[in-house]
Amino acid sequence: MLRPLFWAPAVLVGLVLAAVLIDATQAQAQVSRQFAAGTARGQLQVATPPLVVLDGKPVQLAPGARIHGPDNLLMTSAALVGPVLPVRYVLDDLGQIRELWVLRTDELAQP
Repeated sequence: MLRPLFWAPAVLVGLVLAAVLIDATQAQAQVSRQFAAGTARGQLQVATPPLVVLDGKPVQLAPGARIHGPDNLLMTSAALVGPVLPVRYVLDDLGQIRELWVLRTDELAQP
């Protein structure tokens, strides 16, 4: 059986590392995102994927469309069904949404 003297420093080091990683994750979430060239702003509502309503017009998501959530992680369109969301998007040659970013509140003020 291990005595507390041997495992206590390991637990302390683990807690310190966890705190550092949490701070790094929170700081990373506040970094402003770079949007692709030629993006447009709009209001998106996902009805039945891949069908969406973009600025009041029915549009379709392109096969393999990339959807970036507010935390910049990739999301599925099924996770966005329902609410109207402020977004930036890029259309492909067929008029389908190729890439999409769900905007955070701090990004709404940007031009």
